[in-house]
Amino acid sequence: MSSAASLPRRLRAERDCVALLGKGCCVVDLAGCERYAIVISSQGVAAIVGDVSDDRLVVDADAADGATLPAFAIGTRSDGTQVWLEYVSGSGGTYERCRPPRADDVRRGAAKAEGKWPAVIVESIARYYGLQALEPSVRGFLAILEKQFDRADAYVWELLQNGVDDGATQVVVERLSERRGVRVSHDGRRFTPLDVLGLSSVGLSTKSLLSDGNAPRSIGFMGIGFKAVYRRFKRVTVSDGRWRFRYDEPRDRAPGEPKHAWVLRPAPLELDGESTWCAFDLERPRQSVEADLRPPNASAVAMVGRAAAHRSGKTWTLDWDGRRHAVALSTKNDEETITVDVAKGDRSNTRTFVAFVHGWRPRGAAKEAYEAHTKRAHDGNAEELRLFFEVGAEEQRPGLIHCTLPTRVRAPTGKGTHLDGPFLLSVDRGSLDGQHAWNAALLQNGLGELLVKLLRWAARACRDADDKAKVLRDAFSRLP
Repeated sequence: MSSAASLPRRLRAERDCVALLGKGCCVVDLAGCERYAIVISSQGVAAIVGDVSDDRLVVDADAADGATLPAFAIGTRSDGTQVWLEYVSGSGGTYERCRPPRADDVRRGAAKAEGKWPAVIVESIARYYGLQALEPSVRGFLAILEKQFDRADAYVWELLQNGVDDGATQVVVERLSERRGVRVSHDGRRFTPLDVLGLSSVGLSTKSLLSDGNAPRSIGFMGIGFKAVYRRFKRVTVSDGRWRFRYDEPRDRAPGEPKHAWVLRPAPLELDGESTWCAFDLERPRQSVEADLRPPNASAVAMVGRAAAHRSGKTWTLDWDGRRHAVALSTKNDEETITVDVAKGDRSNTRTFVAFVHGWRPRGAAKEAYEAHTKRAHDGNAEELRLFFEVGAEEQRPGLIHCTLPTRVRAPTGKGTHLDGPFLLSVDRGSLDGQHAWNAALLQNGLGELLVKLLRWAARACRDADDKAKVLRDAFSRLP
């Protein structure tokens, strides 16, 4: 038997799909109709996969429950080789051999994830990961899952940051009625099949799947970070007007089933509205969520809002349990001013942050360390390190290292002065190794320049200040 014939049909098809489409696709067996598999991509269902005779494939009417079929299919011959097939118009489900298509043709011919496809895709992903949950390595990961996030409110910030990655300009964090839990929703890009795959995966971020550059999301979706919600809640419902599915911890587990297997098994639900906002309903809390909804960290809001405003060019708004934050960004050369207007009821105030930016293009050992850690090539673009603080704040606490969101690690700066940059963090995003070649290079190549910019800013501020000594004392207190 050839090596090709010894591979499962799904893996053989995925090999050919990745060769054509890049990593932005995944093949899963079709739930309820195991004669077929489907190739899912950010565009939808890119192809059907099935066994063929005479290089012809006839897809049963019940295979996709009447959903529109994609333009292409991959046929698996008895000797394990693959052949590309094209849909015969008006045939009711027949595919015949064709020349190998171009990647763009397959993307354009994908069946859109609408109508009945979302439910079919969710069920197929649930079956795919449901089987993986029984693997020893996955069982081990699930066993330590709840220990990875020591901050109880980590889930809120993971969802906030992913909303920013999706281009959201409005985010709402609110309580569900009858103390059922919390809803996080945003107006960013709606979900794709690969997003559902990433939400349901063990340690998968669609950042790597979307590296072919043809999918709209550029930073990656969820991966391990989304699993932070399960430490706090037993039920998560995800919806956006096209998709609606749920992860629900069972009250009784089947014998031999891993404790956390349910986090890999989404169940499709009927749509319940026309909203196009992405919503995460987090229910059945394990304990009170009151502490999670305390007024958010000011520097975190400033940095998340800055990232969102920079992407969209618009003011970013966050409604956090009735407290509205509006974050605006203005830039002049390598200096940024971030204003955060906070309002609740008839009370309001404005907090202003100043940030200094230094760009650095990695090379040598730092670049190699990054690529070894992330398992992907660096894109060659300059990285930015940012020193920032709140203007006029009487802050006595030490500054923190941020990677947009704050970590627990003290920054090598003075009081209330933070550093933000693309640091490589621990799984829980709370710590980092300062001796790692990448993290060390960020500091070595940027911190000194940023401190010089701080002192230059203080010198300019002194020109118009009535109390010049106070300005200088403040600036020098921010030095290491």
